[in-house]
Amino acid sequence: MERRINFLFIGIIFFSILSALVLFIIIMGRFSFDDKEYRYYRIYTENEISGLGINTPVRYKGITIGSISHIGFDKDRLGVVKIIVKIKKIIPVRKNSTLAVDSQGLAGMSYLALKQSKENDFITDEKDATLNFEPNIFGKLTSKASEVSDEVSVLLKSLKILFSENNMKNISDTLESINVLSKNLKDMQLEITNITNNTNALVKSLNEQVQNGDFNAKEILNPFLMRLDTSLNYMDQFFKRGGNILDKFERDPYNTIFGEQKK
Repeated sequence: MERRINFLFIGIIFFSILSALVLFIIIMGRFSFDDKEYRYYRIYTENEISGLGINTPVRYKGITIGSISHIGFDKDRLGVVKIIVKIKKIIPVRKNSTLAVDSQGLAGMSYLALKQSKENDFITDEKDATLNFEPNIFGKLTSKASEVSDEVSVLLKSLKILFSENNMKNISDTLESINVLSKNLKDMQLEITNITNNTNALVKSLNEQVQNGDFNAKEILNPFLMRLDTSLNYMDQFFKRGGNILDKFERDPYNTIFGEQKK
């Protein structure tokens, strides 16, 4: 009888200790020491986060100061990734700072590198504990791929329009007009040279006639004046044509070279 009482007493003590231990574990599981040692920050991004996961380290100047504690989608915004990181409270973080994805070497483990902003204010309140996110070089290339593709498409379309058959014909016609204008300019220079030579000949002839006592100026000047009139008419046509081309180019250079485009 006495032995049975001892076993019962021992059993009660054992189960009491076991229950107390279980209760202690439950209480300690609910109470986190991280709340005193760490401050939690939020990150929102639409970029790819490959290589990041729970417990991915956060480093500042190469020293580990925290880690990722949660990764998931934001419940209020479709397609937006929400990341929660914990950083030691002894490391003050400036407002609008950035966490950038980095890695140890080309194939090393990824981590988040803290880049402090240049603002003077530090994050002290939970509502301000939001940091910017910066993907790695591969993430940046992925995010910019669609923009680059669109720009290349626009460039190719512009080149296709520029080198279309109609535009090439317009360019050819414009170059032909420039060649004709250049030829006419050379011809005009020859005419000016002829006028100068004829003027010199006329002056010489007048001097000879005056010296010989012949003062019939009308007979002397008539051939020269007819030739001068022809040359001036030619020059007038040249300047009119050149002026029309220059006016058209000044009003609309693109259509002058490439022709009017059909919309």
